[in-house]
Amino acid sequence: MKLFKISIAILSLVAGGFFAGFYTNRLLVQQEIRQVASMRSAQGLQESVYEKIQATPAQRTQIAPAVESYAARIATVHQESRAKRRALVDSLQVQIEPFLSAQQMQQLDNFCDRYYRYNQPKRQLVDNRLQ
Repeated sequence: MKLFKISIAILSLVAGGFFAGFYTNRLLVQQEIRQVASMRSAQGLQESVYEKIQATPAQRTQIAPAVESYAARIATVHQESRAKRRALVDSLQVQIEPFLSAQQMQQLDNFCDRYYRYNQPKRQLVDNRLQ
């Protein structure tokens, strides 16, 4: 009986450690994704630059005009790139649609949806998944 209780305790600890590690890893990955995603905007990119170089308040004041200018330009390039990629994916879908079955078109739509998903509000994403 003692051996059984010890075994259950060990299994419980191992399972608890696994779930705690899994949850911690999930949180760290989500944090990293949010940080990378924040750099899509000019403000997020500026803050990332300041954080990476550990700029002092005096340095921030001195380099702010250059960082703001380039951050805005980089954000614009990112938005244009996203729009071009979306147009290319749409063109691909239109061009190969005549050769695909209905099921294949649905699979292609699901595959291509990942390019559009981050542009939609979260509420709309939930509604789309329910359909």
